Amino acid sequence: MKQDFVKIYTIRTAEGFKNIASLVSQEVAFEKGLLPESIIGYFVNQVFNEEIIPDNFIRNSLFVDLLHKSIKEFAPQTKSFLNTARKLKNGSVYVIDQRTPDPNGAVPSEDIIGAFEIKNSEFIKDSYTRNNNHKILSQNGFFNLGNELFEYLLNMLYRLYDASK
Repeated sequence: MKQDFVKIYTIRTAEGFKNIASLVSQEVAFEKGLLPESIIGYFVNQVFNEEIIPDNFIRNSLFVDLLHKSIKEFAPQTKSFLNTARKLKNGSVYVIDQRTPDPNGAVPSEDIIGAFEIKNSEFIKDSYTRNNNHKILSQNGFFNLGNELFEYLLNMLYRLYDASK
């Protein structure tokens, strides 16, 4: 169930060794360490690839905040969101986790990341609302933002590393 973009690291903590999930490459992790925002979450019990399950995972609120900040900043600039806003005219545009089995069908609450309000085919400034029921890790794997939003999230994360020098 582990996706290629998520790295699982074993780190030493005061309580012993823990497995954590991060988007940061091994090179960056070894050279600069793991910033708190770079840790997606940690596993309660030590894991192996086949054991990456939601019941064993606790998400990191600092990472979740960064995820939502990146969506709030960047999603309204993407072609797909702008096209949806033009077609919709008024209402809400939902940010759907791409791991969901049928994005055009009934989407479970855990796969709705958030929503923007649209008025007159325009995104209403500061209207983004996060869905607190969204799961970073579900039975269908880790979150999947799609290429554009994921790249923006990664860029935000690496900018944090640049700022921490």
